[in-house]
Amino acid sequence: MEKSNAEIEDDILKLLLKFEGSWTTKMLYSKLNEPKKTYSHFLELIKEMIADGGKYFNFFVEGSTTYLEKNEFTQEFLDEGGFNKASKIAAANAAATVLELQDEKLAKKVTRDKDREHLTLLRWQKIIFWPVFIFGLIGGLYSSVKIYQHIFLPPDNTTVQQLDPDPGIDSIEIRLQQLEKGLKQLDKSKVIDSTQTKE
Repeated sequence: MEKSNAEIEDDILKLLLKFEGSWTTKMLYSKLNEPKKTYSHFLELIKEMIADGGKYFNFFVEGSTTYLEKNEFTQEFLDEGGFNKASKIAAANAAATVLELQDEKLAKKVTRDKDREHLTLLRWQKIIFWPVFIFGLIGGLYSSVKIYQHIFLPPDNTTVQQLDPDPGIDSIEIRLQQLEKGLKQLDKSKVIDSTQTKE
């Protein structure tokens, strides 16, 4: 199994600490038992190492050869976890950044959905709310006027039928009066008959 770039970079720093002096990239490549597929791949790794952590070791170039050597920060950097820990921290930061971007995207979507709902509500208010409100207001005013008229204003153009809404009551009263007269006459005739029979 091939080592990760961070592990190879830490191995290079450990080699620099073991021996005094400078190491060429070819010497490091052979001492580490050719950790990459080709020497060109190894040179790319060295360039990344210089770009990412050039302050933890010294390097210089003479002609086409690159030299590396330890400095006062090399041991301290390795004690703190080296490139391996730094790459894990970078990966964690990248994952956190991805999560933040996803959260921002989700927040934008939620905001967009809320805005869409708000616009729908505004459209409903314009189309339905105001006409219904005005219709209800007119109905309420009409009812208030009718109640006021009924309570405080006398009725005008009243007819006999409005005063006595059921004309059948008069005919019933007349009929009752006729029946009472009939009963009284019967009683009188019975009284007269009874007095005549007694005599």
